[in-house]
Amino acid sequence: MYNHKRNYSIYTLVAIIILLSIFQSVWMFKNSIYVHEDTPFIGITEPFGNIISGILDSMFIYSPHLYTGAIAQGVSSIFNLVYSVLMIIPNVLSGIFATELSNFILLSIGSVGCFVLIYSLLQGLPNKVKAIASFAGFLVFFSIDGSNSGPIAFLPIAILLLFIFIKSYNRQKEESYLMMVASIVAFAAFFSFAGITYFLQGFIFVAIIFLMSFAYYSKISSNWKGLFLSMLLILILSLLINSSIISGAYLLSKNPVSNGYYGFINSSQRYAFGFPNILTTLQVVPGSGGMAYAIGTILIFSVSISALFTIKLSNTSDRNGVLLALLVAFLVITLFFNTIAIPFGIAFKYLLNHIPALYAMRYGGEFVPILGLIFAVLFANGIANLANKFNNKWLLSLIIVAAILVTVPLAYHNDILPFTHYSYYTTIPKHVYSLSNYVNSNVGNYSVATLPSDSGFQYLASWYTGTDIYSYLINAPVFTGGYVAQTEIFYPITESYYGNIGSRIDNSYLSDKNYISKVLGALGIRYIIVQGDAVENSIADPNYSDPFTFNTIYANLNNSNNISFVKKFGNSSLYINNDSVPIVYASNIENIGNATISSIFDTIANKTFNIQNTSAYSTDIDGLYNNTNTINASHISNFLQPEITFVENTPTKVTVHVSNATTPFYLVFRETYDSRWVAFYSNSTEINQSDHIAVNGFANAWYMNKTGNYTLTLYYTPQTIAWLAWDVSFIALFATIGIGVYGWRKERRAAMKRSA
Repeated sequence: MYNHKRNYSIYTLVAIIILLSIFQSVWMFKNSIYVHEDTPFIGITEPFGNIISGILDSMFIYSPHLYTGAIAQGVSSIFNLVYSVLMIIPNVLSGIFATELSNFILLSIGSVGCFVLIYSLLQGLPNKVKAIASFAGFLVFFSIDGSNSGPIAFLPIAILLLFIFIKSYNRQKEESYLMMVASIVAFAAFFSFAGITYFLQGFIFVAIIFLMSFAYYSKISSNWKGLFLSMLLILILSLLINSSIISGAYLLSKNPVSNGYYGFINSSQRYAFGFPNILTTLQVVPGSGGMAYAIGTILIFSVSISALFTIKLSNTSDRNGVLLALLVAFLVITLFFNTIAIPFGIAFKYLLNHIPALYAMRYGGEFVPILGLIFAVLFANGIANLANKFNNKWLLSLIIVAAILVTVPLAYHNDILPFTHYSYYTTIPKHVYSLSNYVNSNVGNYSVATLPSDSGFQYLASWYTGTDIYSYLINAPVFTGGYVAQTEIFYPITESYYGNIGSRIDNSYLSDKNYISKVLGALGIRYIIVQGDAVENSIADPNYSDPFTFNTIYANLNNSNNISFVKKFGNSSLYINNDSVPIVYASNIENIGNATISSIFDTIANKTFNIQNTSAYSTDIDGLYNNTNTINASHISNFLQPEITFVENTPTKVTVHVSNATTPFYLVFRETYDSRWVAFYSNSTEINQSDHIAVNGFANAWYMNKTGNYTLTLYYTPQTIAWLAWDVSFIALFATIGIGVYGWRKERRAAMKRSA
């Protein structure tokens, strides 16, 4: 008999879950999560064309308009593209609405998925016990993952579909094909939204789930080899659908700027893997939220662990299989990824040192969402055991009230809680939009710099974050000199250079009037924005302090040659630099030998140096390249500058037209040097790579000994690998769809035979 009352109670709990997901998104916004260095785009409404071009550009591995420099770490996937298309309308209507809607969607998917997963595992228990325990488990999931739901959103559903597939496979049901396809899509979506940064952790977790599931369920399978191959197919196709992400991590690890300039594998950041464990997951540390907070997390841990003592290895239920898989996954995560633990830490360091691409897929902190799911399932089972053992309605009520009191406050606790008396619901001032529109109205290819360059973590102090507000509003590369979330793993080398230059402007009066315009000009910086909202210290953050004075900044700008004041927009002032160079231009060379970056900049700043038609060349630039396989670039005595025009076809392809070339010259391409940038003529003849050098301390240049009129193409060759990866992604997706169609047709034919 159909139990309407039972289903109404489930629907009510799901509705509560969705309402809490909405409230969590609002809470995050109200508490300034989006007035932070990572995502300072409150109130920004991007034009339709910008959004479309942004979606298309996400298929390219190089982003010249994202802080000129290294390979983009945020390589997209098929699912990201589809999701971005679905979010076009809210993005056009309102940046705030789009952000909150995105958070709500992903959090709802993860939360409802977690609830349904737990509910389905508690078969055999009274409905009331299942509902209460599942909701209590959701609250734990919500409290740990509520502010970081993206990487975890599709994982609970993926695990649920996997075990439904295993059950249908063991019973030889026709719908096993459809469940296989559903599992593939769900796991692929999980990998996709985890992205490069969290991919490795997600893969290891899923691999453990697969391994333990097969070891457990193959015992009761009549065709264990078929089950193993089917599960292996799910994993492989899930990975292949995300080939673009995997290739992005590989190419990022091979980037010479990342690998050389910042020491890459020798960097201390490799130890970012070394802290995910129970303490960081539940944050049971002194001062993390007071005694009540610590007691709550200890209770969650205790109840969760109690569920493990009820596992019966002889019992072949889905519940035992999942608990065992999660237990092993937890042990592997906390031991293998804790670089302190021996021998696991040694093994993992060895892998990092020998497989650089693993480092590109790093960040141990994001195991917290995965561990959040583990504790959600364990906690729910612990609650179910208690409720089933003491079947009393008053006790059940007490359990659910206690679960709410313990978990909900944890969900709405965050690191900035002590500063909640400040107003976080903030909008960007109108003058920022006006200034950005003014800059965007000026055609051409140029970069923009913001000053003070050292102003960093100023969120909570005012609307101004000191990071990358203008990069969202201005259609050109924007140098800030501060923390840039997009380049968290590897700073582009040009960003580092600008930080050094900006520090001089911020902190000391410059005697050389030529210094600023020429050095900034070498980076292509035409416009300089002085952000008058920046503060020298933050009352909201006592640890924040950046050394700069506006008097020094204005004096340096006003007293410099070829830098002119344009206009004041509210508290911000705009200057123009007349010494900026385009992204592609012809130049001569001044060879300054084995020089430091500082020496190169000093050469450029010299009053006799003409940045418009001359480039500084060093035979050895630390971290970029050495003089192996490069020419010893020399000055061209009879140099005459040809006419250069160019078109940026894509982020990784530029077409250059050369006219009236009468002498040899150096073709400069103002992007960070990478030997994988190649130049070739219209007949596909490639210019010898030995003629490819680095100039001005960072940029690409080719020695051109051809005169007349001709066309060149500059191409970033790793994009070819990226295109192959995209092809594999689409082929894998279509193969998955084909499996689903095959299964559906087979099921349909079987149903027709049964009805006949």
